[in-house]
Amino acid sequence: MYGVSTQNGSFGRTNANTKVMGAYYTRLEEMHSAKGLFKFPEGKEVCVLEPSIGDGSAVKAITDRANNENVKIFGVELNDNVAQQTKKDPLIEDCLSADFTNGVVIKNNAFSFIFGNPPYMDDDDTDDGKRDRLERTFLERVTGSYLKKDGILVWVIPYSRFLEYATIKYMIGHYETLHVWKFRGSEYEKWHQVLIVARKTATKIALTDQIAAYHDKYADDTKIPELPLTFEGTELYQSIEVYPSESSEITLFATKEFHPLEAYQFLSIKADLDDYKKLAGKRATQKEYASSDLGKPPIPLKKDSEYLMITAGVGQGFAGTRGKDLHLQRGVAEVIEEAEYKSGDGANASDNGTIAVTTRAKVTMSIIETDGTITVLE
Repeated sequence: MYGVSTQNGSFGRTNANTKVMGAYYTRLEEMHSAKGLFKFPEGKEVCVLEPSIGDGSAVKAITDRANNENVKIFGVELNDNVAQQTKKDPLIEDCLSADFTNGVVIKNNAFSFIFGNPPYMDDDDTDDGKRDRLERTFLERVTGSYLKKDGILVWVIPYSRFLEYATIKYMIGHYETLHVWKFRGSEYEKWHQVLIVARKTATKIALTDQIAAYHDKYADDTKIPELPLTFEGTELYQSIEVYPSESSEITLFATKEFHPLEAYQFLSIKADLDDYKKLAGKRATQKEYASSDLGKPPIPLKKDSEYLMITAGVGQGFAGTRGKDLHLQRGVAEVIEEAEYKSGDGANASDNGTIAVTTRAKVTMSIIETDGTITVLE
């Protein structure tokens, strides 16, 4: 039985992962073995993030989700059809249909366990000659943004990529590597994947001799142990404690792109779906326009009208004519509080006066011209 993650776009996997009819597989046998490593806190939630979740089988296996209701799994999946099916899984809290590298907005430092089988790219399979590895982007994203300090990273990666200088440097600088195992038997012979378990630490400098020592420790893959079938009854490996993290802390877990149909499912309104589609199709973003396109208002704008228009986004973005007076403008509306002291009338010795606080709306427009000049209009 296998866990599936399908390929589409920049976060799809290539070469080093198994490709079968457009799907990539993580063998669940290893994941069920690895679950014996971890000690989850009793009676407390642990929030888990899987950036390329597929159908969720792999992450559910390694966290033993079926037997631990306190594990809360959040996933991201590029293929929309797969994501929608995974979203229906009662053992998955939520699944976003997006590219994890640049298509999601997620609450920082909210997860204490991250499992990932990130994308692997050839040097020739990059855009504009860039050599940045997608797996390195994955590592930087989960480390710098989403994984709590002392959180656990479980990472499946080809052995050759694990030994790259930049990978080792990053691991030393941000993690304590607890274990490195290779997949068992023919599975390793085919795809040379290793499973890394590490705990996030405070950021530190990775010294040259540390990088060399780390490389030498794992340079001979024949000395890397195979992942045991089971950890039960053995004293060789002590269980790894996973610290709690509350799902209530994940106040932001969304895609950057607005999905109208998903929003419709959460609206408690009696509206026709076709009408809603038409309404949602009218985007609220301001495209480039010329000042002549706006026309003149039927009556002069008052302060209150200006405030309302600015907060609604009118006038944001590019304005003017290309090659002439094209500029970028942005309006800001804010509420200003002003305090005024009024002295007493002197009739009563205890009358020291009062402080009157008034509020008013302040509207400013910042204009950036093509030569870099910034003007603020109030």
